Amino acid sequence: MTEQGLGNSSIQVLGEKKQALSIRTQALEVEKRSQLQTALSEKLGDFNPRATQIDIVGPTLGRELFAEGLLALIIS
Repeated sequence: MTEQGLGNSSIQVLGEKKQALSIRTQALEVEKRSQLQTALSEKLGDFNPRATQIDIVGPTLGRELFAEGLLALIIS
């Protein structure tokens, strides 16, 4: 990830068979996202593009989720 300029990203291995990844990065434009997918394919091997899911959480939604989570923590 550092090679792609995304050193602050987080990666989690998911699933019982450990065959899924969750990668959290800063917001990426389409071209940068394509470059990242290509780099990952070169390092990890080909993956099923149909099984690829990309979710984008912008700064406004991120702040709202953080505030709601903090409120829930305080209330509990």
